[in-house]
Amino acid sequence: MSRLYRKLGYALAAIAITGLSVGCTVMTETKTVETSDTYQLWSARMDRMPFLFHLPDGQLEAFDDRGHAWSEAASQVEASDADRVEVYVGSFSGLPTSLCEGKTELSSTSATAPTANVVSALCDRSRTVVSFSDQARSRVLTARTTYIARTRHLLLNGIWKSVAQEPDPRPY
Repeated sequence: MSRLYRKLGYALAAIAITGLSVGCTVMTETKTVETSDTYQLWSARMDRMPFLFHLPDGQLEAFDDRGHAWSEAASQVEASDADRVEVYVGSFSGLPTSLCEGKTELSSTSATAPTANVVSALCDRSRTVVSFSDQARSRVLTARTTYIARTRHLLLNGIWKSVAQEPDPRPY
């Protein structure tokens, strides 16, 4: 029986270490997800919305969900009040309360760090649906197609795992 407990202890320790190492890189904020914000709804909408990248040097770029340049200029997309995904690249101290309310000013420390901090939000006009903070290397960020796919996955996963999507939410 003792050997069984030892093996079980090792297995639980391995699971805990893996969970901690994976879970520390992304922090998702799901409190803003409403019951009407479903995975299916936003997955379909993200097929037709721009991903706005705010770079540390002040440059603004807009892409579709496949990483191709957006048909409108990024400045026009930013000025409009349309559904979009906001992606801020830099080194940020935390996740702001809203990235969707007009022009967001984030305090960024050194943007030359080898690992950048990225904060992103899925915006329903000026309302934040779901947001996250992520660590990413510059080579990963320059591959826009790959990082846009990661952003899309993290945002939709945040909706999927939110309490608002549970059939019978219980207080925890």
